[in-house]
Amino acid sequence: MGNQTSLSFAEFPLASQLHNPVVLISDSFVSKTSTTLTYQGHDLIARGKSELTMRGVKDNALSNRRLEYIDKRSNQAVANMKANVVFAGNSTERPRAMVKPHPINRTIEIVLAGHKRLLLRANTTQAVLLLENSIHGYIPVAHFTRNDSWSVTIAAGVDTTLGAVAMTSLIDMLRWSPPNLSPRHFCSVNRAASI
Repeated sequence: MGNQTSLSFAEFPLASQLHNPVVLISDSFVSKTSTTLTYQGHDLIARGKSELTMRGVKDNALSNRRLEYIDKRSNQAVANMKANVVFAGNSTERPRAMVKPHPINRTIEIVLAGHKRLLLRANTTQAVLLLENSIHGYIPVAHFTRNDSWSVTIAAGVDTTLGAVAMTSLIDMLRWSPPNLSPRHFCSVNRAASI
């Protein structure tokens, strides 16, 4: 029991953000209800339909993996990520977010353009995405659950592309993080400078 950690989603009820949407790319991706996405192969599925496809590309110039998030309806890239920086669409000129994984304490920090800050706390089977709020501290905006594959439930008013970015970073972080962590490491928070 000493090195086991757990999350209870009852302690982290999702808070709607319709009054102040958390948008990564465009408001066309903001849902008015909670959305559940399931990672199947390279697709994120919602209500039996593919919402986003993740496609990995080897970027020889940067010697780094690059990910594109493709909307099946328009078959265009809605976002791409290089070296943990997320850009809008096919362009790499407008950074929209910076992803900062901290595998030792199993947290991921996402700093959005406009200085909104999110923190993903994770264990091997569950994670919670928290939005920094000046009045209430951190409030939950997404739940991640792992059974056979990962799924994410995103609060109303939160960009589904942001859920895909967080899920990809979560999978990578857990793949390379140490197997045993104490609860005190799990709960620590590292604050990074905003972009």
